[in-house]
Amino acid sequence: MQLNPPSPHPSTPPPRWDTAGGPFAALHALNPARVRFVRHSLCAAMGLDAGAPEPLAGLRVLDVGCGGGILAESLARLGAEVHGIDITGENVQAARVHAGADPRVAARVRYDVVSAEDLAAAVRQGSAAPYDAVLASEVLEHVSRPHQLLAVLAGLLEGEQRRPGAAVVVSTLNRTPAAWAVAIAGAEYVARLVPVGTHQWRKFITPEEMALMADACGLRMLHAAGMAPVGPRLSWRLTTDLSVNYAMTLTRAQLPSAPAEPPPGPVAAPAGPAAVDPRRADAPISAS
Repeated sequence: MQLNPPSPHPSTPPPRWDTAGGPFAALHALNPARVRFVRHSLCAAMGLDAGAPEPLAGLRVLDVGCGGGILAESLARLGAEVHGIDITGENVQAARVHAGADPRVAARVRYDVVSAEDLAAAVRQGSAAPYDAVLASEVLEHVSRPHQLLAVLAGLLEGEQRRPGAAVVVSTLNRTPAAWAVAIAGAEYVARLVPVGTHQWRKFITPEEMALMADACGLRMLHAAGMAPVGPRLSWRLTTDLSVNYAMTLTRAQLPSAPAEPPPGPVAAPAGPAAVDPRRADAPISAS
């Protein structure tokens, strides 16, 4: 596998991912909710203490489509060893620059310009190690064949025997009128939070479709929660409503015949034939 590092002296400045008021303000606003979901869901899946100061310590986490490192840095601060990958060199350059400002983060995170497919091939060949958790946040709704990418993500996971509870965590947009109103009409045309054309409604993925795609990859849904903006400042919180944004944890682990003590929070499970028993799909965080 050949990684393609960006030039240390790019001809144009890297995009400003590091400011909550810049072009990526929407991701900064969403980030606390998705970090909360990842923290509690991975800890529940792997038997870790979500209340510990660094609950993800010892975990190798891959952030696919890492952009400027907003999510990757947050997970590094929770103790994880994070590998962020993106196919856009300017994004990786921005992520590296920002991580370098915090020695604790810099020691735990690295970024490379490489595709998930190439990295998965390296894992199969034994030239790269698999991961305890693989994240794809706000990625699947931008690709043409999400089922193929999800299979690639599953192939990047550590084996269940070596890391019980190894999981793929995704967050994306549901294909509903509400999601169109929020993510396209609202975010693109009214609030101008993201450029017009960023999203295509036909590429949004329902939770039922996600569960079916996961099943085809040998994965099962463990946790799911919606994410919604609340209040005048549009701070994002977790909710049982999956109709717009939602996050889902997928694992190879067999669901127990009797559910273990669940993490606190509301239940959120997609309806329909792909749904799992909601007693075993407790959304891992309080909605407050």
